[in-house]
Amino acid sequence: MTWLLQQEQLDGSSAAMIGDRKFDVAAALANDVTPYGVLWGHGTADELRAAGAVALFNAPEELQAAFPPAP
Repeated sequence: MTWLLQQEQLDGSSAAMIGDRKFDVAAALANDVTPYGVLWGHGTADELRAAGAVALFNAPEELQAAFPPAP
């Protein structure tokens, strides 16, 4: 993740990580990126919450509704 932030010249505080495992959340937090969890992958809600995900999404449509594309 550090490489991606550097490569794209992104500030972690203005980015988000969407992941389905505690490892995704840990990587986001280590890089000052806001972590969100998705429940259609391999991880569980308990795993993602315990890791520090700020919100969980049950389906892609919920994620899209929370983060609509820019016009």
